[in-house]
This record gives sequence, structure tokens and C-alpha cells, in this order.
Amino acid sequence: MSVQPPRRQLSREEQTIRDYCMGEDGRRKAESTVLLHVSHSNLKKTFFQEIRLDLHMRIGTVKQKLEFHCGTSAISNRLFLYDERGQVMSECEDDKMLGYYSPYDGCRLHIVDDDPNSLSAGGWLEDVSLVTKYEISEEADNARQNTYRKFK
Repeated sequence: MSVQPPRRQLSREEQTIRDYCMGEDGRRKAESTVLLHVSHSNLKKTFFQEIRLDLHMRIGTVKQKLEFHCGTSAISNRLFLYDERGQVMSECEDDKMLGYYSPYDGCRLHIVDDDPNSLSAGGWLEDVSLVTKYEISEEADNARQNTYRKFK
């Protein structure tokens, strides 16, 4: 059993920050934060877990943030908001704020990739059978120096 040191009293400012981060329901999120699932038109096997987004973010900014998660360029995609039953709530416009569409925890943002040259198009990010495997003949492998085979 580990003994925890006593907690020091938080200052008023620290308590305000803690309350903001924790939220009223204790789920460690602010009132203006929403937890959304994300799916992608080209990624059939990949379903992103909840992503925290602020309701005051513009959709263009949301797209830029999602670009780091899925690789689809922010200018080459469209976003759709779905409810928890899978019904389309709306297509999101870049100049509007996320809160305009009234998303709530459990909704899903679906990314439609419109770039035909996207890395995710055609399954390139999920289907490993599309990747050319490196092959070497037995003779060529034996002729190589400083290999594990020669080391052991």
C-alpha cells in the first residue's frame, strides 16, 4: 500500500483552472468541449476514437486538426456531422463554427476525401497487400557482409 502525501490547498486561480479542465460531470473537459468520433471515406478499417474539439473552433480549423489524424488535406475534404444513430445532421461549412451545428458527445464527424491522388485513396494506408515487399535471393543474401546471418 502506497502512502500519498497530503494535497496542498489550491489557490483560487488554480482551482478555477482545475474546475475548467474537469468540467461539471468530472469527465475532464470544459463546457465548450465536445467529444466526437471520426470516420473517413477511404479508411474502412480505421475508426478514430473520441477527439476533443472546442465548439468555438471554425470548421476550417477542425479540418486542419483532423489532417494530423488521417492525412487528408484540409482543402481536399468535406465534413459531415452524424448523430449517434448514424443519421446525417448536416454538411459542415468551413466558415462556420463547430457549435453552429450543435454537436454533442457521441456524434461522429465523417471525412469525405475528394482528392483522387490522396494517399488513402484505393486502400494504400490500410491494405498491406498493395505494398511491394523487399525480396532478395538466397545467393545475394549469403554474399552480403555484416548481416545477422553471418554474426550468429
